[in-house]
Amino acid sequence: MNFIEELFYGNIHPNERSFSQDSQYEKAISVISKNEDILTEELEGKLKSQFLDLVNTQSEINGIAAYESFLDGFILGAGFMRDTFLTEHKRLFKDV
Repeated sequence: MNFIEELFYGNIHPNERSFSQDSQYEKAISVISKNEDILTEELEGKLKSQFLDLVNTQSEINGIAAYESFLDGFILGAGFMRDTFLTEHKRLFKDV
C-alpha cells in the first residue's frame, strides 16, 4: 500500500504520539490533571458545572487547533511540492 492508502485505511495515526515521562509537556499535563481532579472533587453545583463546561470547551478548542495545524502542514507541504516540481526555476548555476 502507498502512503495515502495507509492513511485512508487507518494504518497511520498522525494524532497518536507519545512523549517522554520527564519532559516539560508531561509536567504540564500532570499539573493540569492534578488541579482538574481537585477542582472536580471540591466544587459543587453550578460552579462544578461551569468548571466542567470550561474543561470540555477547552478540550474542543484544542482539537480544533490540532486539526487546523494538521491541515496547515498538508497545505504547506503541497505548496513545497508544487513549487519544487511544477514551477520553472531560473537558476544561475547548472549542475555539473
